[in-house]
Amino acid sequence: MASLHKNVALDLVELSAGRRPIGRKRLFKNKTNAEGKVEKYKAWLVAKRYSQVSAIDFGDIFSHVSKIASIRLILSIAIALILR
Repeated sequence: MASLHKNVALDLVELSAGRRPIGRKRLFKNKTNAEGKVEKYKAWLVAKRYSQVSAIDFGDIFSHVSKIASIRLILSIAIALILR
């Protein structure tokens, strides 16, 4: 929570009368290397979207951003398949 406040990524607001809080879920994942040793621990706190109502519970929707290295890889594979 301290990190979210420090990065101004979270606004705490009062819950409207007659509304229930949105459920949340914690996701954990370990990234391992080729030997099977843990390199990184990753964690997310996500909202259960199926209980949200657009324009009431949220205003913006964010999408994933692709890295340029991933796009280059996909394009090179496609070109290699075409030139076969």
